[in-house]
Amino acid sequence: QKGSSTGILTTVRTGHDYSNFVGGVDGLVNLGLDDKLRYQVMYSRTEYPDDFANDLCNGDDCLSPPPEDCPLGTCDYNAEVLRADPNRVLQGHGLKLAYKHDGPNSLYWLNYYDYAADYRSDFGFDKRTDYRQVTAAYGKKWYFETLERDKGKSRIRAYLVGNHIESSDGEHLEDSFDVWAEFRGSFQTVFRAGYRVKDRVVNRIQQNTLALGDNAPAFDESYWQWYYEVSPVNYLTFNLDGRYGDIADADNLVLGKMTELKPKITLALDRFKLRLSRTIRDYDLDGSRLYKEDFITAQLSYHPKEHHSFRFLYLNDQTDRDSARFLAEEPEFEAEESIQLTYIFTKQSGLSILAGGKAQRDDDSDTNGKFTSKREVYIKFMYNFSKNIFGNN
Repeated sequence: QKGSSTGILTTVRTGHDYSNFVGGVDGLVNLGLDDKLRYQVMYSRTEYPDDFANDLCNGDDCLSPPPEDCPLGTCDYNAEVLRADPNRVLQGHGLKLAYKHDGPNSLYWLNYYDYAADYRSDFGFDKRTDYRQVTAAYGKKWYFETLERDKGKSRIRAYLVGNHIESSDGEHLEDSFDVWAEFRGSFQTVFRAGYRVKDRVVNRIQQNTLALGDNAPAFDESYWQWYYEVSPVNYLTFNLDGRYGDIADADNLVLGKMTELKPKITLALDRFKLRLSRTIRDYDLDGSRLYKEDFITAQLSYHPKEHHSFRFLYLNDQTDRDSARFLAEEPEFEAEESIQLTYIFTKQSGLSILAGGKAQRDDDSDTNGKFTSKREVYIKFMYNFSKNIFGNN
């Protein structure tokens, strides 16, 4: 079929007592003007060193066998540690099939994923393993004129999505059903809102095993979620994403009421680009707050001329908790604040040089108001080999 393609994907990472090989094929098959089939078939082989498990450990030592009783909140072990077993060679497959129809008046899709328990993609393009998933959706489209000044018609889409996920051994992980409505139109507006009902396993009670069953309770979640973006002028974009409803907390194995708001403003003027974003999560359990997270990011970029740019980054992350109700021993208050200034030099050859400095301070309620701080100066050299081998495309 015209426009169809097939490619080979391979990544290799090696280090001291460590190796990760991933290889396979992926491609796109055009079944018609509105119908496409994407596929990916992968295989991985991985060996981890002993120290890698300790890097993932919640404590100081996860190389010895885990204790027989190791409940969430008091156990150094976790699923990541158990999946990084240094005593085995980990081998497995990854499979992805995705069919989609996106026509003028209707859309529907059917996806199937199958990732073995020992499949590992350490470069990060597959971020989940040990599951099988089936997703199906169906929807309709309508077109109309919103404002006379618009150059084209606005569009409304409404669709239903069903989802089933189980482990590689066939144990239940998630069943969900979504109802969505979406508007695209005036002022480059995108507004998507949906309601989700989900039966989901979020964590294990005993952290010394990957077994599910009675060790992994499921929670009945139901919540609203939305995505909003508008660009009234070409140099300004505003976003406001969020969720609200009954959502399970994986760290405490409880079902509470979450309010999540994620506003973002992007301003692009000539050689300057400013991005301000904030994430607020307020989690209530049994009528009172369990925790609140507040994460602020400000980034300013300046490009005075070709190959040269400056980037200023400010981060502020704060968390308030009701520590008496947490399973793990966590401070009531934590804060991390940092500023970073980086100069970036890039060449068309693929070479990049980054130089700059960073200052950071951390504070929590366990230090009685005292804070720790650190400063660093750095220079990094990066080279993009793929740009030179395969070109810009």
